Amino acid sequence: MIQAYIDGELGSSDRVILEQHVAECPLCASLLRQQQRVSAELFESFAESRLEHSLRQRVLDHLPEMEPSPVDLAGLNWRAKHPPSHMRRAMRSLPPVAAAILLVLTIVLQYNWPKSIPDSGAVGLVTQAVGVASKLDPGWLGQRTAAPKQIVEPGVSYETGADSWLVLSLIGPTQIKLGPESRIRVVNARAIRLDAGRAWLDVGQTGRVFRIATPAGDVTVFGTLLVVEVASGQTVVSVGEGEVTVEKGDSFRVLTRGERLSIPAIGDLSDPEVVADMDAEMAWASGVVPLASASALFEESLSGVVTPASFIGRESFVLPIPPEDRAHGVNVIGIYWTPDEHEAGHCGYHVYVTDGEMKPLLKSYVDGRVFANKARRSCEIAIPGGPVTGAKVLLVRLVPDFSAGSIETKTLGVKARGR
Repeated sequence: MIQAYIDGELGSSDRVILEQHVAECPLCASLLRQQQRVSAELFESFAESRLEHSLRQRVLDHLPEMEPSPVDLAGLNWRAKHPPSHMRRAMRSLPPVAAAILLVLTIVLQYNWPKSIPDSGAVGLVTQAVGVASKLDPGWLGQRTAAPKQIVEPGVSYETGADSWLVLSLIGPTQIKLGPESRIRVVNARAIRLDAGRAWLDVGQTGRVFRIATPAGDVTVFGTLLVVEVASGQTVVSVGEGEVTVEKGDSFRVLTRGERLSIPAIGDLSDPEVVADMDAEMAWASGVVPLASASALFEESLSGVVTPASFIGRESFVLPIPPEDRAHGVNVIGIYWTPDEHEAGHCGYHVYVTDGEMKPLLKSYVDGRVFANKARRSCEIAIPGGPVTGAKVLLVRLVPDFSAGSIETKTLGVKARGR
């Protein structure tokens, strides 16, 4: 009814009903203002092409002569623009009480009846929306209101207002609670970008890593409960459960339960700090919970969806350093594999090396194209500033990067040595 209201085509009773509803519903009030702005912008944009006079008389002058019609043309035109629904036609033949009962039953059934989600590349579902939250779809001009049971597709962004919250459930499963005045873009089921505000995440352990990009740095999650906050160009990462890797440029830090780290807009990463009561720090997200019917729809339609293949989230290698080699030090990490039958399409690997105290030593990358060369079985990565002396053990993590390919080289091996 909103566009008809803007165009002045609503009857007096419908106009009163809409105005009363808009006064009580902030979502529809926001939608009304949005459509009013669009209509005004269109009116001004086409000002130069707008007719300055009516065509009515000119058209009538060129019509053939005919007998006057007894038909109510004005009423016919109005009914053509406002066709009655099937429900309205049915209600005309029912007593008022029976019609009211049918209307209530229809609303209840429509709201609670389980619906299937079409196979359209959906990566999740909106499972709660409190206040005014917006959905920004690249294929849709302007904003739309985010509401429970809406499908989440790759590339879609969401924004929350000053007093609004949003809950997204992604395939994995991963649950994201977006706080007020936040902005997020869903890249895919295992990657998001948080541009502003605060997000609470419960990332399911599916075997695939989860990536969070922010303006200051990136976060790699291995099945974790965490909070990420972006404000004034700085990103703050707090870990409630599990483990994450925080990256900025060529440096990184590993965070575990109860630790927090700030990624500055300018400057290098510092060491994580220990938070005395992390549960209290993360309690702000407990006030908003998914809608039961939306959660049931997600569980029925998407929770069992498996992401392509059975990806390994990471390969971890513990490399003990013999006592005789500790004094000389280690300055090279060698990665070894067995060539496969695939000519292309291999994923790359992010390489993270720490010592036994979780001190970062090396961050590097192995391009997936090296695995296409069947004559090659290894590569070497030099540790910057090496050699590393005195370390009893090195921990090497290989995290697959599926942005360029989806085929994993699963027979990887790692060695550490000096030159």
